Amino acid sequence: MRTGLFALLGLMALLGLCSMASALPKPAAASSSGKNSVKGTNSSAFRFIDDSVTLGNVSVRFRINAPSQAVVQGSPSSGSGRLGVHVFLHGDGGSGFFTFPNKQSQSDLIGVALLAPNNNRRWGGGGGLTRPDGPLHSAIINQFIQQELPKHINFDSSRVFFTGVSGGSLLLSGFFLPQFGANFKNAGALLLCGGMPPQVAFSDQGQFLQTFRVHWESTQNDLVELQNSIPDCIKAYEKQARTVGISDSVINQQLTADATSVGGHCAFDGVGFTSGVQVLVNSLEQVLLGNGVIPALHNLNVRVGVVGNEDRLFKNPPPKGARTPPRPNRKSSNPVLAARSFSDLDGIVL
Repeated sequence: MRTGLFALLGLMALLGLCSMASALPKPAAASSSGKNSVKGTNSSAFRFIDDSVTLGNVSVRFRINAPSQAVVQGSPSSGSGRLGVHVFLHGDGGSGFFTFPNKQSQSDLIGVALLAPNNNRRWGGGGGLTRPDGPLHSAIINQFIQQELPKHINFDSSRVFFTGVSGGSLLLSGFFLPQFGANFKNAGALLLCGGMPPQVAFSDQGQFLQTFRVHWESTQNDLVELQNSIPDCIKAYEKQARTVGISDSVINQQLTADATSVGGHCAFDGVGFTSGVQVLVNSLEQVLLGNGVIPALHNLNVRVGVVGNEDRLFKNPPPKGARTPPRPNRKSSNPVLAARSFSDLDGIVL
């Protein structure tokens, strides 16, 4: 009898606790809105676009990864959106377009990538330091940003930044920036493992360099041709800046360069092409807008002014006219050779 009574009392107590628990307020559901979702921490808040457009009789494929609230629903953007844009130009072969290293929005910049409009997927066509379609491809990129991009996203047209990798850097430095840099005066460009002197005239004589940031990043074991062309590119930009009265102190603020890494072509992290590019793309804000310190590279400070350092970038620069020897076996056990034998699907073809 006593045992049955205790059991009944226990059951009544348990039912009471369950009733109290059901009466407690439920925790609020996590919100997907707010600053964090804009930064790319909540993928459900983003819209991925993979499409093509014909510009000047040339079909161009593009990718955009934008916060849902920045995607255009009606009329094209007026260029007064809150977020800027980060445009990525891949290396020869185009695999960078598909890996889309700037997909995750950082520094309030929407990731955009363009695929070179030719069968070889080479910006400017041709190969090596010869890019006969440079002016055409540059005009297409400018038209895309000015006319097509506003149809897809609302963005701040005064904050359009660029990253070029290898062949993409050749197009930016040799053609696009001289032709159209004046349209993006208050932004900047990362020129990764590539650079060549301007092949066309500056549209505004280089006045935009007063406020436009350019950073060259290379490695000590970069391709021989690039170890010659990158310093030549830097000197040409310096010279152009001086012709419009920009002082050396301002040049050192706006134009910076580094080649500390001992990795191979684009292997800034000393590991490989793709991972090295990713580290620099992730560091765009620190490099172009911050103090130049990259935590992922052991707090390496890459913000070094170019004046007086043009010929110090590479410790053992090759003779002028020297060419990179044939690429070794990609499975080489030598880590330096393995790093130099970058993927055939992305990297300058010389």
